[in-house]
Amino acid sequence: MSPGLRHYLLMEHVFGAAIINVLLNALIVWLSFRHLDVVPLWGAESIAGDMVGTTIVLPLLTCSIVTRIVAWHLRQGRISPADFGGDAGVLRKLPSGIFARGLALGAVTTVTVPPVLVALLLAFGVVSLDLRTFVIFKAAYAGILAAMVQPVVALWVIAVGTGLQRAQTVMPR
Repeated sequence: MSPGLRHYLLMEHVFGAAIINVLLNALIVWLSFRHLDVVPLWGAESIAGDMVGTTIVLPLLTCSIVTRIVAWHLRQGRISPADFGGDAGVLRKLPSGIFARGLALGAVTTVTVPPVLVALLLAFGVVSLDLRTFVIFKAAYAGILAAMVQPVVALWVIAVGTGLQRAQTVMPR
């Protein structure tokens, strides 16, 4: 992987993704839960429920948005598949369709991340969080999740393709 691609992935798809998702999710969670003083770990409006929802939706949205952005960056010459220069073996196992790829990433993150985090919360005796703490927790969670998922999506587009090949062949360079 070229130094330029590492910089691109780190700055835009790790740090950039984290910052945008921290801010966006802080707003979303505050708007969604502002009527509660305390958010319980379990239940219809809960820490665990919101975490699972985020873990499914964030990869889907990330795949939809980032696939198009990275494809545009490729068309503009900002990055090149040659910058990857590696084996795309694991990446090739992801589905080629944007929705299916997002769903696959959402499934993987959902079965791995929330169970570990809920177990940690329980181990520390957390059964609820006040609204302010929950907003901070959720914003940090979304930022970290985005920083984990978005570089995978970007690398997939660079190394394997976009799922938008037909659109790319029609668009002028």
